[in-house]
Amino acid sequence: MLKDLDRIDLRAEAEHIRHASLARHLAAYWRDIPSEIRREVVSASDAVALAIAHAAGVYMPNRLHSVRIAAKKLRYSVEIADDTGVVAATQIVPRLKKAQETLGRLHDLQVLLAHVRKYRSTKGAEPVNDELGVLEAVLWAECQALHGKYLVKRERMLALCAVCRHAARPHRVAHAAKMTVRSLSALALAAAPIVVWHETGAPAAEPEETRKAG
Repeated sequence: MLKDLDRIDLRAEAEHIRHASLARHLAAYWRDIPSEIRREVVSASDAVALAIAHAAGVYMPNRLHSVRIAAKKLRYSVEIADDTGVVAATQIVPRLKKAQETLGRLHDLQVLLAHVRKYRSTKGAEPVNDELGVLEAVLWAECQALHGKYLVKRERMLALCAVCRHAARPHRVAHAAKMTVRSLSALALAAAPIVVWHETGAPAAEPEETRKAG
């Protein structure tokens, strides 16, 4: 890493960054943040639907964990969209949280079950092997029960994904008006340095009467 750093011309990089600052500010201003938030909600919704389809109806912990992670990302995206006013999702967020509870509890029990099974296979667990067997059976039964609840809620989760995608659709008239305002503002901001240069740096032309008198 140090050798790579030695090959970098820090002064040149700093100069490049200094000259590119205005372009970066303009680019950041031009970005349509609400549209990016909407796209993220749609993308996260599609990811949840895909994870649910991949998990199918068989109890496979890793695939169910993928559904849980995708649902969590969707909830975060919807919360950001709701907090920023891009999407009206006041009623959607609590439903997403509720849908996550079953998968979260199932994941916790599955992790605990894996630890119990791992410890039970060691020699140190021999004195309490019977007790560990009972615990393993209870945990496995609870995982199966929660998986059954998930299967019942699966269609609701898919319906929530559809609701999120629908809510993230932009209103065409409002979106067009907003982009027009942003375009005009960006053009005005880009032209500002030129106006300032003409006002302060460029020499003013002599009046025609002065030139004739001279």
